[in-house]
Amino acid sequence: MRTPLTLLAAGAFLSACALQPSTVPGTQVSRSGNALHYSGYLSADANAQAAALHDPAVKRLVIRSRGGDIDLGMELGRWVFDQGLDVEVDAYCLSSCANYVFPAGHNKILAPDSQLGWHGGATQAEMRFATAAEEQAYQAYIGPARAREADFFRHIGVEVASTTYGQRAEFAPFAECAGWRYSIEAMRHFGIGQVVLSGGRWAPADSFENRCIFVIEDVHD
Repeated sequence: MRTPLTLLAAGAFLSACALQPSTVPGTQVSRSGNALHYSGYLSADANAQAAALHDPAVKRLVIRSRGGDIDLGMELGRWVFDQGLDVEVDAYCLSSCANYVFPAGHNKILAPDSQLGWHGGATQAEMRFATAAEEQAYQAYIGPARAREADFFRHIGVEVASTTYGQRAEFAPFAECAGWRYSIEAMRHFGIGQVVLSGGRWAPADSFENRCIFVIEDVHD
């Protein structure tokens, strides 16, 4: 997949493009009781709607998202963290949602079949480019993105390696998968704690829309 010569596209390369359907409906944000509901790709408008609907009575962000641009994920995640909101996964939370929004929750709530999927971040190995111009655009984007990402994870107290651990050489046999998920214990290793299993267990499918998601049970240095 080529990265077009725009900074926006460079960001999209680090977002949910691997999990993107042929059509992308608009993101829906609403409030019900003490919860905000966010359904769809991360977007600037949706982030702004969530902030506009928030007041001190809101305690949870219920999210269903394939991800989106990494800057938008960090923006939403930092806001969630600063407001002290719980994050509840509604069916799935993938890519930038898993990278930045889920770990930022005070409590992180998972239903028995809810899916989490990581597949990379700003510190992942650099891709190959068809032209020097494409590489130049990517390099102009990636340096600042890495700095923002490092600052974000310092802010929420989670290790940045959580975004790329599944790309280690030992997981090469799973390279064709859409991504990976961590066990509760593995998440805790990166500082992703206070995970609540709303049904008392967590056993999501090992695939998402016919693409495998492999499981990382243990993390080692």
